[in-house]
Amino acid sequence: MAGYAKVFSDIVHSTVWREDVYTKVVWITMLVMADRHGLVMSSIPGLADAAKVSLEQCLSALNVLSSPDKYSRTKDYEGRRITEVDGGWLLLNFEKFRSRKDDEEQRIRTAERVRRHRLKLSESGNSCVVTENRIVTFGNPIAEASSSASPETSALPEFTPNKTDTVSGLPPDVPTPRKKNNVHNATARDLLAFLNEKTGRNYQPVKVNIDMIAARLKEGATERQCRLVILRKFHDWGTDEKMQEYLRPATLFNRTKFAQYIGEIPREESHG
Repeated sequence: MAGYAKVFSDIVHSTVWREDVYTKVVWITMLVMADRHGLVMSSIPGLADAAKVSLEQCLSALNVLSSPDKYSRTKDYEGRRITEVDGGWLLLNFEKFRSRKDDEEQRIRTAERVRRHRLKLSESGNSCVVTENRIVTFGNPIAEASSSASPETSALPEFTPNKTDTVSGLPPDVPTPRKKNNVHNATARDLLAFLNEKTGRNYQPVKVNIDMIAARLKEGATERQCRLVILRKFHDWGTDEKMQEYLRPATLFNRTKFAQYIGEIPREESHG
C-alpha cells in the first residue's frame, strides 16, 4: 500500500533515536515514502517539504543517515541507513525489515485462522488441542476410537484427519510453504516489474524473461543486488539512445554480463 510503512516498536532503542528531532522526523518520513523496494524518489527540497523541516535540517539528517554508525544494531553497510541513487535514495536493509514484517503478519494471520478453526469446532460440539503444530480434534468418533486403541496413546488422541482437518494440522486456508523455485520465480516477477517501472517498458512475465532473472537468483544473487544492477545501468544508459535498448532482461541478467555489472557496484552497497 502506498504511503504506509510498519514501524517496529523497538525503533526507540535504535541509535537513530538518539539523534536530533529533525533527523528522526526525516527518517520516519522516508520510511513512509518508500516504495515496496525501499526506494524514496524525491528531491532534497521535496523531502524537506514532506518532513516539514528546513532545507538545512534535511541536509543534516541525510548526512547522518548516510554515514557509518559503529553503534548501530545492524552492522550491514557499517550502520549506514540510506544510500543515494538516481532520483532519490535507497533504504539499506529495507528488504530485511520487510521480511520481518511479512513473517510477523503471517504469524498473526495463522493465529487468527487457528482461533477461528477452534471456534468452529467448539460450535459444532467438538474440541481440539494443538500439539507439535498439529490440531487434534475431540468429539470425532473415528478419532476417539483411534485414541483408545492402546494405553500408550490414551493420554493424547491420535491425529485423524476429517473434513475440517488437513495433513499439516492447520486449518485448510493456511498456505503451505512455497517451493524454493516458486520463491525465485515470484521474486523474478517483482524484479521484472521494477525494471518496467524504471524504464517505462512493458516486458511481460513470460518464461524466457522470468527464467533469465530466476537463474541469477538461484546462483546466489540477492534481490537487492538485482535491483541495484537495474538502477545502476538505468543511470548509465537511461539517457543514451543507443544503449537504452540494452535495458532488458536478456542483457541485464545474462550470466556473464550480470557478474560484470555486480562487480561495478561498491561492496558496501552490494552486500547485505
